[in-house]
Amino acid sequence: MVTTQTQKLRHLVPLIVREPREFYDRIRTKIETRGDRGQHHPYPYAASAYDDAIATLGRELGIDAEAVLREQSFAEIRDHVVAGRTTLPARGPFTAVHNGDVALASVVYLLARASAPAIAVETGVAYGVTSAFLLQALKENAAGYLWSVDLPPLGPDARAHVGALVPPALRDRWRLRHGVSRRLLPGILEDAKSIDLFVHDSLHTYSNMLWEFEAAWRFLRPGGWLISDDIEGNAAFSEFSRRVECSMSLVIQEQGKRAMLGVLRKAGVGRTCLTGEMR
Repeated sequence: MVTTQTQKLRHLVPLIVREPREFYDRIRTKIETRGDRGQHHPYPYAASAYDDAIATLGRELGIDAEAVLREQSFAEIRDHVVAGRTTLPARGPFTAVHNGDVALASVVYLLARASAPAIAVETGVAYGVTSAFLLQALKENAAGYLWSVDLPPLGPDARAHVGALVPPALRDRWRLRHGVSRRLLPGILEDAKSIDLFVHDSLHTYSNMLWEFEAAWRFLRPGGWLISDDIEGNAAFSEFSRRVECSMSLVIQEQGKRAMLGVLRKAGVGRTCLTGEMR
């Protein structure tokens, strides 16, 4: 019987000649992931329940957040994603854990609808749950573009499955790039010059999360939003939020999961906020 590890090696080795940069990036990612497990441990965040967090975001934005999440467009993309998940291959390249949570997708949709980003950037796509919700918000806004970065897992036709849940009608506002964020994100940010919303959902190691936060924050406009999924595995979000100037910091407990997501809003003037607290 051929093991999964053996199958991955069969796809990895040819990259040495065909795509040497990707080969290096994948090896580096593997080493970083293994090293992270021994050096960093789960961080005890004080999180808000999902419903409370939505209300808090509504107050920060000055809107009825629940009304936004009752929009017909939100229901349409939610139903599309739910139905689409049933058609995904049972042994596809992405496991269920790689898909964005409904809480993350809802928060991203809410923030995108309320802040009307001209440019949003996302790292980590998988089947495109979060991407689909964000693109639906941009469609409703009739403005804005989403740049996404994703390194598909090794396997046959893996790239073809990236963003499979994103409806064709939403793809005109989507710019998808394949590769690791450390190689692709700097160029995207420099070309954009300024971004309005950033979503991290790629490699959840301490060093990669901190690097992405710092890279995106430099280009995030005052009042812009940084959202990170799966922050509970290490202290990267906590450390970052304590040293930047933000008007809001919120940690949200995802529904039915141990996972947590973090939300930061960049301040227009100097003001440091504490993780889990709103100011």
